[in-house]
Amino acid sequence: MTRQVLPLLLSLAVMASACSGDDDGSPTPDPTPTPTEEDRLTTIARDIYDRQFALLNEPDPARLDDLYNPDCDCYDQRKGALEAYAGEGWHVEGTPSEVLRVIDEDGSESTPRMTVQLRTDQRVVDRNGQDVENIPDLPATPRCEIVGLEQVADETYRITEQFDAGCPAGWLPIDGPDDWTEVVADLYERRYEFLHEPDPERSDELYSPDCECYDGHVDAARELADGGLRLDGRNLRPLDVTVESGPDADGSVRLRVQVASDDGRLVGSDGSVSEEYRGNPDERDCWATYGLEKTEDGSYRIIEEPPLECVGAGG
Repeated sequence: MTRQVLPLLLSLAVMASACSGDDDGSPTPDPTPTPTEEDRLTTIARDIYDRQFALLNEPDPARLDDLYNPDCDCYDQRKGALEAYAGEGWHVEGTPSEVLRVIDEDGSESTPRMTVQLRTDQRVVDRNGQDVENIPDLPATPRCEIVGLEQVADETYRITEQFDAGCPAGWLPIDGPDDWTEVVADLYERRYEFLHEPDPERSDELYSPDCECYDGHVDAARELADGGLRLDGRNLRPLDVTVESGPDADGSVRLRVQVASDDGRLVGSDGSVSEEYRGNPDERDCWATYGLEKTEDGSYRIIEEPPLECVGAGG
């Protein structure tokens, strides 16, 4: 086995050697990252929108002051809407607005102010569960709001201002799928095919030439092809996908993926097995971070590929 091919196959098979650990083989937990100001604001914003949905799902004007300061310019409008909903027997169905991004607008710890990008998929229904025809569904496409808050308890805030706003440059348009797991699954399928029938000329379909990993993958595919070798066994599966940033206006996105792997083997042209690779067991977590760019045909390819991070038992 050449030095060029082995690291790639180790990465694809999620071998135990990719796992961090002490010298005795026991796992070394990753240090807990220090929350950023963006993390703090995101947590606060998610709580606000969860409570806002709960208020609209079970309309009760008496609870409005728990979420809105009476001095907010939006207060009377929100109160009127709740009174109308309660009086007509209407309520909002769906899920709480999804907070996609936040940016600090020079608020303080006790009075945060932020721009929030969110996606709302909700509808107004009557007491029989039928759509209220004269009230359109709230938009499911991402939008932005300015939200000002005041702290009323240790972990609780209420709204002092809230209004629609334009999203910062680069935040929109958002052009991405609803389920990024399908994107990663397709990426893994194409990467498997790339190694099952090695062809370095197809490297650009899967890897951007701007990726630092590009030359290594091209060389690995060439060595496999020249040696009459192929990878058998579908070896990577996404268990969970989180969007770390993006998608940006050009379609680029950064994803963090929890990875599972099946057993794989390196097979020669005569069917002989050159190497075998064991997949990761259920009790071990492996994570990969990818930067992806959108291509002209609508698919994605890798432009950033840091090493895998694995913790837990495994061999």
